[in-house]
Amino acid sequence: VAISVEKKTVTMIVDCKKKTTKPLDRSEKAIVDTNGIMVFGTRILDEEVFEGD
Repeated sequence: VAISVEKKTVTMIVDCKKKTTKPLDRSEKAIVDTNGIMVFGTRILDEEVFEGD
């Protein structure tokens, strides 16, 4: 199971198949408060790797 958030949409992917995409009600300059939240992920089909700030 994966959840992808891009701009103002959120997509749920199950067993490598897109299940649904819904609008995400947030401002153009949304800020994610990471206090107490662990953020993790990977890019599929891409050789680039996130290595932090």
